Amino acid sequence: MTGLGPSWTGRDHYLAWYRIRSHTISHSESTITEAVPLATLIAAALDPSSTFKRHLRATAVLGAHPTMRRAAVEAIAAGWADDRDTLPLLRERATTDPDGAVRQAAVRVIADGWAGDRDTLPWLCERAATDDNEDVRQAAVQAIAAGWTDDQDTNR
Repeated sequence: MTGLGPSWTGRDHYLAWYRIRSHTISHSESTITEAVPLATLIAAALDPSSTFKRHLRATAVLGAHPTMRRAAVEAIAAGWADDRDTLPLLRERATTDPDGAVRQAAVRVIADGWAGDRDTLPWLCERAATDDNEDVRQAAVQAIAAGWTDDQDTNR
């Protein structure tokens, strides 16, 4: 994927396909779970514009299917980590999305992308203790164990 980006010659064709097909992909019974997130990550790499980011933000919050919301969360974290509004959106998705898989994905991308943020560890501890979904709690615990091995509070 070295040549994949805003100047790739197939960019416009792919983005047109993505805009038309992305919602039907997520509703297909035969869709491989990772197909939608991969398609969304590719689209984000091809179109790093603020317009596409707004589309992904809307999808992350209002997407009808959890697979689309999860894909949007992952693509936003990958493509717009430096934007000041990305982390608050991801934290909001990690705490309020009705689907555990979306919350779990948000927890993972926050742990991976914002480990250096002083609020991440306490926030992960809170998610590990309070989320009603076992997989979300497990993702938070695993992230803490993997990313904060030298922290005295996590080694008790």
